[in-house]
Parts: sequence; C-alpha cells; structure tokens
Amino acid sequence: MDKARQHVILTVAALAASLLSLGVSCATLIILAGVVVLPSQTGTVPEARDAGPVGGPSAPVAAPIAVEIDEVEQGETTVVIGFTVTQSGPQALFFDTPELDRLRPTADSLEQARFALLDTVAAGEAVASLEFPLPPGGAPWTLVFNPGHEPGDYVAPRVEVEVSP
Repeated sequence: MDKARQHVILTVAALAASLLSLGVSCATLIILAGVVVLPSQTGTVPEARDAGPVGGPSAPVAAPIAVEIDEVEQGETTVVIGFTVTQSGPQALFFDTPELDRLRPTADSLEQARFALLDTVAAGEAVASLEFPLPPGGAPWTLVFNPGHEPGDYVAPRVEVEVSP
C-alpha cells in the first residue's frame, strides 16, 4: 500500500474516531479531492450551523483548532518549528501541505508530524515539529496550515501563526 493511500485511510479512521467520541452518527464519504463528512438521516447534527443560502442546506461550523509555537531552532539553511495542536473536532490540519512563507517542509518532517497529530483523536492535543528551508528576508515568518482553504472551512480550516526565533 502506498503512503498516500495509507495516509488517507489513517485520516478517515481519525475522523471517524473523533466523530464517534463526540457521539455524532455520520456517514463518511471519500471523494478524490478529499474527505467529506455528512450527517446521517438518524444521527444528530451539531447545533451551531452557518446560515446557508435561502432554501439551501447549511454547513456545520468548524470547531476551533489552536496551534501554539513551542520552539524555533534556526540553523544556517533550515528552521525547525516545534508546536502543540489542540482541537476537539474532526478537522484536518494537514489537508494541504503547510507552508512557511510559501516554502514547504521536508518530506520526512511532514510525515512525522502527520503521524504525531493522530494524538489529537485520543487526547485532543498533539506535539509535532516541521523542518523548512530557511526563508529569505529574516523573521518573523508566517506558518500557514491548509493554505488552499479559508479559515472557517469545516474539513480543513486555514490556520496562520507568526513565527520568530
């Protein structure tokens, strides 16, 4: 099984475990573009909902994700950022590859961080780190999780954090 497929399976399992721990009955639908979670006909739906278009369906509101920078180690060519993630919902913080001033992390650090974030399912909190090429221009930098999404996205909210050594 390739790593991308394994990651999708682990992500779906993590989302399902989060939803079950919250007591929400749902059907999970996997789409090539990502993972979409739909409430079942007999399940409960979160009370907080966005006001959708008149006569149209409305979407659940995303639970907050908190990212706290724990440490920043700046080398000559790289920067390693350690952080703690706290979340209570099924959102995917690494749906899109994170970016530090538009630079992507190393593949190894990204894979390790993805597995570390599985702790949010069981404990609601995880500690991880990412290694990036050193951005030109000096600090402060902006670390962006899910750069291709909006901050209120239910599945993959955009989260921006300022980083300084």
